[in-house]
Amino acid sequence: GEGGVMKPPGGGGSSPENPHLSSTGLARRAKEAWEDVVAVDATHEEARYNLALLLLELGDRDEAERHFAEVRVSNPSNAMAPYQLALLTAARGEWENTAAYLYEVVSLEPTFADARARLGAMRAESPLTRDDGLALLEASVCAAVECEEPGQNEATTLFLFGKVMETIVGDFPCAVLAYSKAVQCEGFDIEALSRCGYLLSLSDADLGIADAPSPRPPVHRHL
Repeated sequence: GEGGVMKPPGGGGSSPENPHLSSTGLARRAKEAWEDVVAVDATHEEARYNLALLLLELGDRDEAERHFAEVRVSNPSNAMAPYQLALLTAARGEWENTAAYLYEVVSLEPTFADARARLGAMRAESPLTRDDGLALLEASVCAAVECEEPGQNEATTLFLFGKVMETIVGDFPCAVLAYSKAVQCEGFDIEALSRCGYLLSLSDADLGIADAPSPRPPVHRHL
């Protein structure tokens, strides 16, 4: 497959730009400080990884990717470096590289639900690996549903599962339920609500259910 399902809602990039951070002198000073550390000690994992994250926020994805790759080489047991590389390659549609990085993440951290869900969504696209992909997705969804404070990772897991159920398996009721669960998570992407709304707009006969759950997200009150 082309890997289209794996791409998360909102474009599937890594870290979004942070206008507040990038518009202050704090970002520049932090960048310079981490660059100085890396210049003195090229194997300083924490400084290089934080520098890469900051570069992502500043929009310099190429340089960020270079630093993530350096972290991956210097510490092969760091699962976050290949995870970030997976997100970056997915954003460019380089699905073979994305899958390789995700396999690496899952081998290092078998309980990394977000990585398992992304890998599962990719494998579910091919009939030859569909059962394995669905198993990975289902395990990730179970972990997401059991999470006491679901956030963006859980929302992405549930969205990917819903997308596979909708576009590959054809199980619309299950897709509606997954999308509905996704919008209950902090940091959910609006695409989950949009897909849920679309499915709920179908006739009961087309959808296959008579009483679908409401996709309305919770209202958060801020003091």
